[in-house]
Amino acid sequence: MDRAPVLAITGQVKPQYVGPGSFQEIDQDALFNSFCVFNKTINSGSRTTELVTLALRHALVKRVVSHLAIPNNIRKEPLEADIEPMEGWIPDLRISNTGSIGRAVGLIEQAERPVIIAGGGAKD
Repeated sequence: MDRAPVLAITGQVKPQYVGPGSFQEIDQDALFNSFCVFNKTINSGSRTTELVTLALRHALVKRVVSHLAIPNNIRKEPLEADIEPMEGWIPDLRISNTGSIGRAVGLIEQAERPVIIAGGGAKD
């Protein structure tokens, strides 16, 4: 995924049906823990906003995969929640000084043997 932020949301059976001996059960925690930085199950409707916010923050700020499992009983509950603003958490990817970039391009074009040292986020 090349450090693309991802929020995976999956369904889950009711908590009483999770575990060994359950019909068509897979261990979602083990599966998603193998590659997710944030992996939670929403077991209470009152925690939905909190966990969705945390999952989004992990995915967007750390540029990783976050996962939320939502059991059938929680998914069917009505949700009354305020949407929390994410200001300050989402990186601003706008270019603020296009003049500097133009000068850098000119210098690179004129160089005989240019070298660019770039970090992991340079592809972004």
